[in-house]
Amino acid sequence: MRHTRTHVCVSALTLTKYELAMGRPGSALSLLRKRLGAQTAESKNAKAMATDMASLCRELGLEQWATKYEESVFRRFPVVKLPL
Repeated sequence: MRHTRTHVCVSALTLTKYELAMGRPGSALSLLRKRLGAQTAESKNAKAMATDMASLCRELGLEQWATKYEESVFRRFPVVKLPL
C-alpha cells in the first residue's frame, strides 16, 4: 500500500486524537511534533497540524510552546487579501 503525504498527515491527526483519548498527552505531543517536522508548507493538512499542535500545547499548560506554534502558523501560512 502506497502512503501519500495527505494519508500520513490524516493518520497522524487521528493517532494524536486516539492518544489523547487514551490519556497519553505526552505521546500525542511527541507524535504530532515528529509528523509536523516532516511536513512542508505545501502539504494540504500542514496548517491543521500546526494549529492542533498549538491547541494541544495550550491544553497541557505549555503556553510558550503554544505561542511559538501559533506564530509559526502565521509565518508559514500568511493571510493574503486580494486587492480590490
